[in-house]
Amino acid sequence: MRDHQPQLIQSFLEKAQKQSTLQCIYQRTTILNGIRLLIRQVIPESLYPWYNVANIHQGILILHAANANYLMYLHYEQTHLLNIIREQILPSLISIHIKIDPTITMRAEKIVQDNNPSACTLKTLKTPFRQLGEKSANILLHIAKDCPEKLKNTLERLALFSVNRDTLLSDNQ
Repeated sequence: MRDHQPQLIQSFLEKAQKQSTLQCIYQRTTILNGIRLLIRQVIPESLYPWYNVANIHQGILILHAANANYLMYLHYEQTHLLNIIREQILPSLISIHIKIDPTITMRAEKIVQDNNPSACTLKTLKTPFRQLGEKSANILLHIAKDCPEKLKNTLERLALFSVNRDTLLSDNQ
């Protein structure tokens, strides 16, 4: 019978004699993880969820930022990051390219909210949903009476977003 015990992937790859595809992937992920940990030592902890180490391609490190604010901060730190990464992990690194990836925002907001529920996130900064006033809704309904059917239906639906729908409906019937 064979021994079917789980093995660490690191030990498996170290035993491989030639450079396999799996070993290349392992080396790349090890380098990217090392860069991620090194960047965490440089930037403030509050920015951790708002960026991501994406890839290394032809000597260029690609970082993703959640939005333009974090992109600008990473641009300010770009030379410092480049020098540290060259010194400690990857001497062949040519430059750092930073892109905006809006999908990071959803993940980061969840992380921030889980760690600090009273934290101010993008969702709490958005303006609240606005409603039409009663007078504006009545004007829309009045205009809708003389419009073609499709526009009439659209204007009537829009008018239903007024503050007091029951009053509006009873006034126009």
